[in-house]
Amino acid sequence: LLQIAGWSAMALLSFLSLTIWYNPGEWQPAMHTLLQSFLGIFISHPLRWVASLTWSSSWLVRALANGAGVLVASLLWTAARLASFTWITGEAIPPSDWGGWVFASVIVFGAWSFCYHALKYYRAWLFQRQYVAEAQNELLKAQASAQEESFRRLEAEKHFRETQLRMLKYQLSP
Repeated sequence: LLQIAGWSAMALLSFLSLTIWYNPGEWQPAMHTLLQSFLGIFISHPLRWVASLTWSSSWLVRALANGAGVLVASLLWTAARLASFTWITGEAIPPSDWGGWVFASVIVFGAWSFCYHALKYYRAWLFQRQYVAEAQNELLKAQASAQEESFRRLEAEKHFRETQLRMLKYQLSP
């Protein structure tokens, strides 16, 4: 669901900031914008696997694996975007412009990876916070139970003393 929402936002942002601005009224660039976001969903999905597989690894392994994943996904997405743009518009992009397409792809997939990890850390933090809150509640319940038991014991001792006093009183004046 977050994948679809994120890539839909990417399509909308790209459409509003590039397609409408540079190609007003043309349907081919708009179709390319939709297609590149659709392709992005499929190309970014393996990044989730890479991040999940390396989640419990060291920072270095995680950074290298996710960085390589971002680079591979960026190159694949760039190639798919260039091919689909040429196929839809019939306009070939010269190799001298490919660098800008790769750069944008690295930014997009780097942001995707960042958001994935930020959400994963946030969920872990929420889980820890919930675990700590539950532990604190259990501790408070145990303390309350101990206080209640202490109160009952004191009440019983009070009743015992009162009973002893009544018995002594009865012995003194039968």
